[in-house]
Amino acid sequence: MNLGEPSRFRASILLVDRKFVLYVELKDDTKYTSYEAIGLSLFSSIRSTVISYVTIFETMWKQQELYQQLSRMQKQIETYEKINKQLNDTIVDLKHRLSK
Repeated sequence: MNLGEPSRFRASILLVDRKFVLYVELKDDTKYTSYEAIGLSLFSSIRSTVISYVTIFETMWKQQELYQQLSRMQKQIETYEKINKQLNDTIVDLKHRLSK
């Protein structure tokens, strides 16, 4: 589902040694005090809750690594395609010269 800009939210997640999690949502960063600016907040030391956040964080981390690998591979493919085109142009040119 594509969320519209007004529906999006910003949050900070602090994980400490896989034992504690602090989640704080930023509701409105134009407010004068942090109390007015924050929305939903959660602190937990319950193992299942903490591990859930750890899993989310690790999944996002791995996803970012995969995106970086994909980007590098796309650049390599573009380079190979350029080289391949140059080689094909050279072969066509050589065939043309040899056929004369």
